Amino acid sequence: MKRFRLKNILCVTAILVLMACSSVDCQMGSKITANYELAGDITTLTDTLTVYTTRADESDTILLNRLTSASTFSLPVSYSNPADTLCFLFTSETGAAIDTVIVSKIDQPIFKSLDCTPMFTHIVTQVEHTSHVIDSIVINNRNIAYGNDQSHFLVYLKSNSY
Repeated sequence: MKRFRLKNILCVTAILVLMACSSVDCQMGSKITANYELAGDITTLTDTLTVYTTRADESDTILLNRLTSASTFSLPVSYSNPADTLCFLFTSETGAAIDTVIVSKIDQPIFKSLDCTPMFTHIVTQVEHTSHVIDSIVINNRNIAYGNDQSHFLVYLKSNSY
């Protein structure tokens, strides 16, 4: 009878140890986004903005679809490329124009636990762009991290671009 009790106690203890919750708090939505803010004379979109990029398999993917009347927007940041190439398509009643924006960055992995999905922070090193509609882009905050709601980029648009 003692052996049976000891065996049950050991079995229950082993099950409780295996089922114990991890004390690590993993982020559920680990998508890192960069925040863009319109600055200068034009602080609200009057035209329609669509932002897309090209995937590794050469197919396009839309990141932001037909945004209007906004002063800020967020775009996802890749964790595998040293630079993100984004196409900003501005559409109005009179025409359309595309500016290409290249955000160069250093990806830094963050280790929290083996139980968590990989997380990254990004340090922006440079921003280049064409100038059809965009006059300039200023890096406001180089550090892009999960939960950082600050504006990372200030986007200055031309008044009469197309």
